[in-house]
Amino acid sequence: MTADGGLEPAEEQAITLVVDGDGVGRGSTGCSQYTLTGVAAAGTWPIEGIEVTAEPCPSTAYEVAQEAYLDALLSVRDYAVEADLLILTGSTDSGVELRFVLQQKGSPGD
Repeated sequence: MTADGGLEPAEEQAITLVVDGDGVGRGSTGCSQYTLTGVAAAGTWPIEGIEVTAEPCPSTAYEVAQEAYLDALLSVRDYAVEADLLILTGSTDSGVELRFVLQQKGSPGD
């Protein structure tokens, strides 16, 4: 667990996101695999849909975390790249901010 009470997933249960140039993303929720779609342009990326595989989570805590993550993704409206971070944000009201460390193709985890 992290200092703020969040879950620290094991390496094989890490949350990931891989994005292609067409605004299609895929990754792992820590339990299931997902694919998301949206049209990224000039700093905006409204997520239009998410398809998720039906894989069981190792615990209820991971199920809760998976649902929170998917809900957060559905509220994403904008993106920014700062140094080695991809930052996804929702509307001001949502308070959503998801941060991902960028990796180059061929890096571990690809």
